Amino acid sequence: MIIRVEKNKDNPYVVINKTLLEDKRLSWKAKGMLTYLLSKPDNWKPIREELVKASKDGITVVRNTLKELEELGYMKRQPIREDGKIKAWEHVVYEIPQTHQISENLLVENLPVEKPPVDNLTLISNDLINNDLINNKKDIICTLFDYWNSKGIIVHRKLTDTQRRHINAKLKDYTADEIREAIDNYATILNNDEYTLTHRWKLEEFLTRGFEKLKTESNPFESYRRFGTTYKPKQNVSSKLKEIDSL
Repeated sequence: MIIRVEKNKDNPYVVINKTLLEDKRLSWKAKGMLTYLLSKPDNWKPIREELVKASKDGITVVRNTLKELEELGYMKRQPIREDGKIKAWEHVVYEIPQTHQISENLLVENLPVEKPPVDNLTLISNDLINNDLINNKKDIICTLFDYWNSKGIIVHRKLTDTQRRHINAKLKDYTADEIREAIDNYATILNNDEYTLTHRWKLEEFLTRGFEKLKTESNPFESYRRFGTTYKPKQNVSSKLKEIDSL
C-alpha cells in the first residue's frame, strides 16, 4: 500500500514531495527505492521478491534498503488478519516520514540570513542525526525485549548483555517488524493446538535457534502444523506453563 501526499492524479509524470530527496539521513539507494515505490499506483503492494527482480541488486541490498526506510519512518509493516489470526503482512510506504520529522530549519532554503553558515550547520545536524540513530537503536532493542515479554513465552526480569547482543545481531539483517513478526508467529503456534511445536525458548535461544524457522519467510504455520509432512514432532517437549527467567 502506498500512502502519498494529495496531488493531481491525472498527471502522467511522477510527482513526489521533495522531503525524501533532501533528507540527509537517507542513502542514495534508499532515495532511489522510495522514489520507485512512490511511482507505483496506490493499490500496488511492495513485495521484496518483486523489488529484487526490478533491479540488479540482490536480496541483501533490497532487505537492507527496506530496513533503512522502515527505521527512518518511510515504511511500516502491518498485519493482515483473518478470523483473529495473522495471515499475511503488507508494507505501507509513506512519502513523508512518520516517525522522524525533519525540522524545517535544517533545510538550506529555509535558513534566515542571520543563521550560521551552511557548512557549520551541516556539521551540527550530522552530529545530532548520529546521536539520534544511536539512541534509536537502543530504544529498538529495549522495545523488542519488552515485546517478547508481552507474549508470555518466557518472561525475563531484565535485559542481559547476551540478549542485547543477539537482538543487535538480528537487526543487522532484519527489521524490527520482521523480528516482532517472528515472535508473533512463535506465540501463535505455541498457544494453538493445531501446531506441534511446544518447546519454549528463552529470548536468546529463540534468536539463535528458533528465529530462522519461525520468520514468516520460512512458512512456519505450515511447517509446524500438526500432521504436516515437513515437521516431525519431538518426543520430549517442555511445559506450556509460562516460565519466569531468574536472570
